[in-house]
Amino acid sequence: MTEKSRIMRYFDTIRDLYNKHIRNKREEPRFLMLTSFILFFILARVSAYSANGILPLPFFHNIYIQQVHVHHLVIGIFLLLVAGFIRIPQFGSTLSRLSSILFGAGAALTLDEFALWLHLDPNRYFGSQGYISLDVVFVFLLLLLTSMLHGTFWRKLLVTTIQYFTFGGRKDGGFFRLFFILCALALILSIGLILWSKTHTQIKSKEAYLSPVSNVAAQKNRETINITPTATPSATPSATPTQIPAGFCLYVPVLMYHHVQPFADAILHGQQSLSVDPAFFDSQMSYLATHGYTSITPDQLVNALKNHTQVPPKSVVITLDDGYLDVFTYAMPILQKYHLNAALMIPTGLLGGQGNNAYFTWGQLKQMMSSGIISVTDHTWSHFPMGSGTTQKDQFEIMTAKEQLEQNLGIHMDVFTYPYGTGAQNPRVTSLLQQDGFLGAFSTIPGTIQCDSYIMALHRTRIGNTSLSTYGL
Repeated sequence: MTEKSRIMRYFDTIRDLYNKHIRNKREEPRFLMLTSFILFFILARVSAYSANGILPLPFFHNIYIQQVHVHHLVIGIFLLLVAGFIRIPQFGSTLSRLSSILFGAGAALTLDEFALWLHLDPNRYFGSQGYISLDVVFVFLLLLLTSMLHGTFWRKLLVTTIQYFTFGGRKDGGFFRLFFILCALALILSIGLILWSKTHTQIKSKEAYLSPVSNVAAQKNRETINITPTATPSATPSATPTQIPAGFCLYVPVLMYHHVQPFADAILHGQQSLSVDPAFFDSQMSYLATHGYTSITPDQLVNALKNHTQVPPKSVVITLDDGYLDVFTYAMPILQKYHLNAALMIPTGLLGGQGNNAYFTWGQLKQMMSSGIISVTDHTWSHFPMGSGTTQKDQFEIMTAKEQLEQNLGIHMDVFTYPYGTGAQNPRVTSLLQQDGFLGAFSTIPGTIQCDSYIMALHRTRIGNTSLSTYGL
């Protein structure tokens, strides 16, 4: 018997088993729903484990709505809508089979993302250490359920498969042959994606740090400078052209946060676009701590650029803008947990204010600074958009905040942060800052390369509710 005839006999036997134990018992819709649910749920979890969803296939790309990661939910709902439109017109039809498969796959992808809508970490479900166990238990229960409902079919399928690899088969199995081949290919693809993601992550970690480059080296090797692209959630400010590295440059990502609060609170106050959930913030800080990053202060970065000196390998600056109370409540304990330095961009006239935006007090700021991991920068007095008024107004905003920070905290203030990012490329504003003794300033221009040629408009990366690996870290 030829190999081709063996394969045909094998799939012919599967078809007979399927007809006898599934189709003839009118179990086909439930069988296809349950089988596709299990398959796609496993694939969804594999994508979550594989470098936090960074996969080389378009189907697995991230989708964000107001910084909320929803890509499996979007795909799942779409498939459910398609299945609902098709419906299940009758038993045994091709449309019935297709609708059943789409419904099972869509339900799996939707439930995979459901934890996010409960304001949990979607990759961890009910605990940072327990999500793998919960997934295994859930898949096991599904397998137990399908064995109870369709156990005879699966048992005979296993026996037939064993016999095929030892004895032989008969005629083409048509639809069923394709269905089971796809299941086998999906399993192989899942294993391949895991292996690829591990290799990809290792390569990225080796290339993550760029050594400082001098002006001459930058000019000679501009083509070889690999500027890591920045992932930007939907709430990113209006695009500003990224400046071309020139002069003495360092690869130092500056991470930009605003609110750190439960996403339920962010929705209540209409602050989704500027909020990171504490669970995500904890995961992001853990990522920095466990991947060898060193959190440096704005002063350290500015002085390194000014003096053309190096910073520790894999340096990063963590910034939290505007002085919101939730930074004191949620972000500070997490920063202390991982012993990470962070900079607070302070609009001094807003401290202690209440309302939809609540701000921490001077006392709470001093308490945070006493920890030794918090530094501050001038962020104006009233969070005024620099360059939008008179020179006198700009000067009042800059110097009032500078004097209040120095008097209340006993520090010397020479680093500035532009509210809304405005004024960063306004010569009048930058000249005024330099006259007032400021050595450097932070913008909202996206990028991870910092150069002394634009030390008054250093780049920052807006961070959302996702893994830091999404931003090239």
